[in-house]
Amino acid sequence: MAKENILDKFTVFDLLNGASPDLSTEERLRPWRHNRSHSFRLPLLRIWDTFSGSQPDEHNKMNSRAPNKRLDNIESRRTSLATHINHEDWMPTPFVSFTSSPAAVNELAEWRKLRRGDQTLTAIDPSIRISNGLPILDLAAEMEHYDISNPYGKKDQYCIDHYVCLWQVTEDEIISHWKWDELAASENWYEDIVMPAFQNFSQSSIPKAEDSDLSKIMDRLSLHDESPDAASYLSEVPGTLSVGHNCFSENEFWVSDNSADEGCYYDGENEDWDTDDEVE
Repeated sequence: MAKENILDKFTVFDLLNGASPDLSTEERLRPWRHNRSHSFRLPLLRIWDTFSGSQPDEHNKMNSRAPNKRLDNIESRRTSLATHINHEDWMPTPFVSFTSSPAAVNELAEWRKLRRGDQTLTAIDPSIRISNGLPILDLAAEMEHYDISNPYGKKDQYCIDHYVCLWQVTEDEIISHWKWDELAASENWYEDIVMPAFQNFSQSSIPKAEDSDLSKIMDRLSLHDESPDAASYLSEVPGTLSVGHNCFSENEFWVSDNSADEGCYYDGENEDWDTDDEVE
């Protein structure tokens, strides 16, 4: 990866496309780079413990179990997704799982702590991540696109509100970590604690593009010949030719009034939105 092993938009481009400034065939057909259409409205949440494979390190970043895996062809994408959703397959993948559903977090944390001990909740600001050029995927949408079967037979409920960050979650996007028992002592922990932290973080952490970003990317991708494919990619790199936050459809991040009855499917046996991230 890049200097100090911190994921950046240059590394993202390489891992999705290879060394050529032209986009790979699969990236043309199904872009996994950031989407800049709308603004995120909610944080993404991850519950983890000492057995989880993607925990914050000494630099407060969370690496996937395959932080350098290339995703520049259909086979690598399909195989990685199929492995990640199958919690019985321990092959490392380049994904770190999150959910936008507090109800899913509550259920999973309460069940896990009975057999795995203390739980910790991490919240990230997805708008900051996307503004830094780092991808997030809607797992259910990718499963549908790549025709990946649900291994648990819950087609209509599997992976609802399940999102994956590719390769690494950086310190810049992490809002905070909370001990679950302390957080859950508040009946309205999401509304009273997590959401205010998210709002304060978002207001104080809007990324500022460096003046030299454009020239750096031009040099990095050898765009002096104005390659139309790479130029198209460049036009969506935040802080260069476009301005503002980048994100998925805002409809994907609103929690409805009956959110306690929605969220990721969870039956006490299959940890549906947190699969490959567990240590063998």
